[in-house]
Amino acid sequence: MLNAYESLGAPWAPLLLSNGSGTRLRVVAPFHGIALGVFPATELDTYIGQVWNSSTLSLAAAAACKQDGGILHKYIGQASGGNLVFSENGVAKFQFSKPSTLNVYKNELHPSPPPPDVLTKCLAGVVAAKLGGALVRTDVLGSNSLDACMVSQFYVQSPVQKYAQLFHQFGVNNLAYSFGYDDTCEQSSFITVDDPTEVDIAIAATQASTALRRR
Repeated sequence: MLNAYESLGAPWAPLLLSNGSGTRLRVVAPFHGIALGVFPATELDTYIGQVWNSSTLSLAAAAACKQDGGILHKYIGQASGGNLVFSENGVAKFQFSKPSTLNVYKNELHPSPPPPDVLTKCLAGVVAAKLGGALVRTDVLGSNSLDACMVSQFYVQSPVQKYAQLFHQFGVNNLAYSFGYDDTCEQSSFITVDDPTEVDIAIAATQASTALRRR
């Protein structure tokens, strides 16, 4: 994996850190690279600008929160006045000001101004995660829905986020948690069961199994 990553070239290769003797240690996430001064802080700025300045964008997104019993709210996001405004039934509910590359890579998409109530704040957070994932995957402009989850269109449009793309290529079933919004569209390797009833643990080593039974 380190060989594959190193072959990506600039600006991605500098995220591969080595020690003083040249031994490769690890690959850091792009937002860490920005902090270290080895990755461009403007990598995604042009694409973000295209989204926030689009005159034709009409972006569907659905969200549900427990505060009102999990009712599904359906929003349409459109660029207006330098913001991305999400409306429900024609009424503006929350908006996002244009973020920086660092904001997106650090998973810091927050509605501005903050919603006045807990429910709307939760719903905006759900939409923010979907929007953030689509920005990193550069598929916002290729679809009219944040819920379409067209995986074949992820990491296709420039600028391709090669850090995330590579970890998905190597991940089991192409799943990976390569950035904070990667659980959207079921792309992360994280598995959760909200209502477990039992758990099975298989231990292959005979000696270890015997020791467990004795306890």
